[in-house]
Amino acid sequence: MKDIIKMLLFVIIMGTILSTAIVGVDSWTSPLIAKNNEIKIKTSVLKALGLEYTKDTIELVFSNKITTKDAVINDNQVKLYYSPDNTVAFQYQGAGLWGDIIGILAVNAQEDSISRVSIFQQEETPGLGSRIGDDAYLNQYIGKVFDPEISSKASSEKSKVDVITGATLSSEAFIKILNEEYSKYKNLLKGVK
Repeated sequence: MKDIIKMLLFVIIMGTILSTAIVGVDSWTSPLIAKNNEIKIKTSVLKALGLEYTKDTIELVFSNKITTKDAVINDNQVKLYYSPDNTVAFQYQGAGLWGDIIGILAVNAQEDSISRVSIFQQEETPGLGSRIGDDAYLNQYIGKVFDPEISSKASSEKSKVDVITGATLSSEAFIKILNEEYSKYKNLLKGVK
């Protein structure tokens, strides 16, 4: 009986110590994680809007060059980011082949064209689908027009984008995300109520 009581006391004491340690670590790391996520979004916005920055100047460039506005789309609160030349960017998110793809899409809403696009989170297959996040792939989207949408099968070069060989499903999922997200924002960006 004494052994059972000792074991129960040991389990209770260790459980209390470990639970307290986990809560303490969570309290200590939560603000750091939130700050890192904020920096990730800010760097993606700056990159998508084509603004130069360094690791040390992210906050300064963002606060001096970006105007942020809140908006509502389909009952969801969203943020719009405006550059000095009035290019507008917004965060997009959608299902890739293996997980969500999240990034920033910068557009010229009057021309329905993409200024730039960046990805800050994706879970596609390393070395294949993950190449959708490479600048070499994303740069082809610059200047492409949603007419009515971008596509790998578009007959017009102004709306046609290439897919990555060996990663067609990831590429097509990414194209679908951009089309769907832009269609949600289109009227808001053009000032239509």
